[in-house]
Amino acid sequence: MDSWGVGVLTLFFCLALAALLRKPRRALPPGPPAIPIIGNLMWLTRSAADFESVLGDLWSKYGPVVTIHLGSHPTVMVGDRDLAHKMLVQHGAVFADRSNQFSVNTAGYGPLWRLLRRNLTTEMFNPSRIRQCADAREWVLQCADAREWVLCVLLDKLRLTAASGDGVVIVKETFQFAMFCLLVFLCFGEKLEERQREIFLPLIRSRRQRKESKVPGKNSFRFCYLDSLLDLEIRRKREEAQR
Repeated sequence: MDSWGVGVLTLFFCLALAALLRKPRRALPPGPPAIPIIGNLMWLTRSAADFESVLGDLWSKYGPVVTIHLGSHPTVMVGDRDLAHKMLVQHGAVFADRSNQFSVNTAGYGPLWRLLRRNLTTEMFNPSRIRQCADAREWVLQCADAREWVLCVLLDKLRLTAASGDGVVIVKETFQFAMFCLLVFLCFGEKLEERQREIFLPLIRSRRQRKESKVPGKNSFRFCYLDSLLDLEIRRKREEAQR
């Protein structure tokens, strides 16, 4: 190894040691050894695809509550339903606050989370909205040539994967893509092709324009979850804007 590589390694370990000495250790549940930036050393030999089996081994070794590090972020994993109920239900207010996020499953407990939760419940999970999503579910099961959508996606992707991977096919990825298409259609009201994965912002703009013009498109769904979010405002911010 040349002097440049030795210098980089030395600098890395010095920074890691400084981070350990500078930050006070928090009282976290037990877990496998970890170093800053990289996280747990076990990820060097274990695959993230075996996450469930890794958790099972950790719970057997350290107990029902363990701390794992995915990179520099510690995560506490609970493997006992009674403890999970005690944490999330009996002491839910203690664990309800989260980081500065803005989605319904990551937002901190407060006006934003309550607004998103109420909107999701009334706009997507009530029976009338579920019935309106029937067209989207039917589209996922059909193609333009009247064949079932699942067969179209599965057969096409299985053929491509088999041709490019020496006959080795990972079926899970194909099913995941079909579900991805369904979720995008439910959220954005558009039929998203595989080559169009990175056009979410144009989809949002298009959906806003279509909602304002009230003219449905050829490949558009008449209602989607995004429609309910376009004009959503937190009451406090709306009152401040009116002052």
